[in-house]
Amino acid sequence: MNDQFWDKTNPGPVFLYICGEWTCTPPDTSMFPFQVGAEHNALLVTIEHRYYGASQPFPDWSTENLKFLSSDQALADLAYFIDTMND
Repeated sequence: MNDQFWDKTNPGPVFLYICGEWTCTPPDTSMFPFQVGAEHNALLVTIEHRYYGASQPFPDWSTENLKFLSSDQALADLAYFIDTMND
């Protein structure tokens, strides 16, 4: 999370930065998500897609374990994350 531009007394939007299919790193100040977040006084939250980077849900990449590597599951993961953050 990066709250550098987020005003807690008058909160702006929360922007979810989805890294995609690589190891996730927080956006730096030259990246577009950071620039837009700064412009809108947003809280920036970075999330890593399961199976990429450090987000390994299983100890091995067996066919059985890869059944959750799908766009449907990725969208379900994001929905779960958003619901959890909103609680």
